[in-house]
Amino acid sequence: MYAMLPLGLRVLNKLTAIVDTEMERIGAQKLLLPALVPIHLWEETNRLNNITELFKIKDRSQKDYILGPTYEETICFMLSEAAKTISINVLPLKLYQISNKWRDEIKPRHGFLKSREFIMKDLYTFDINLISAQDTYASVCEAYTKIFNKIGIKSIKAIGNPGLIGGSVTHEYHYACNIGEDIVCVCSSCQHAINKSMCKETHCPYCKNAFHEEQTIEVGHAFLLDTKYTIPLNVTKQINNISTPLAMGCFGLGLTRIFTAISEILSTDKELRWPKNLAPYTVCVIPPKVIYFV
Repeated sequence: MYAMLPLGLRVLNKLTAIVDTEMERIGAQKLLLPALVPIHLWEETNRLNNITELFKIKDRSQKDYILGPTYEETICFMLSEAAKTISINVLPLKLYQISNKWRDEIKPRHGFLKSREFIMKDLYTFDINLISAQDTYASVCEAYTKIFNKIGIKSIKAIGNPGLIGGSVTHEYHYACNIGEDIVCVCSSCQHAINKSMCKETHCPYCKNAFHEEQTIEVGHAFLLDTKYTIPLNVTKQINNISTPLAMGCFGLGLTRIFTAISEILSTDKELRWPKNLAPYTVCVIPPKVIYFV
């Protein structure tokens, strides 16, 4: 387990401010969801037995919970009743939180890159149909690009692996780093990129140039989920007297992972370096040493 000390917390707060600004710009509203998730919600989406890295606990009444690593089920449960009464005019609905998450990593390593407790920004969007959800997905991805541009470290946006979260469209955001555990295939000409696990070609499909491989750290992810979670958890809206499931997207940024990745990329053995927009202080004044005579 790791603590965030005062200077590091200033860096994290500046990163959080950048994220909050861009989320507000696209109309996302900030909330805070409970850390404890009733285990039956994960049973309803068939994810409980597919993810082995869950912290599971029982309360004194022997009811089962997990410490949330992601909150698709929780947000859908919250909206299952509310969605029926809200106006169509408020859609797309964009709700996000920045909070601690937990994952029972088999082999924690590299500080916050693979830790059991970490801080993540997770955004959940809900649209009236898939076409609208695709537009929302594009707007959030554009906001992510602005966030990484403000941070000031070059990132790679790659077609991703949907993994256990799922989705019809997914993109990942990476930093190139020699301690990274991901490999991304990148076109040196047009910068089209794809996670190696999804890459079936040796050349870019757009400009036909050869891919080269980059060792990377994944720091963000976007998923267009459509109705994968809204159907089993009953997040629906009456449209023309028909109960219609909302189309969903989810988007994550690992803030403590970004924090650690940047320090790995910029720092040396003797110096801890930060980009200007995240540095804990812009200027540090060191006064001359005072010698006291007794």
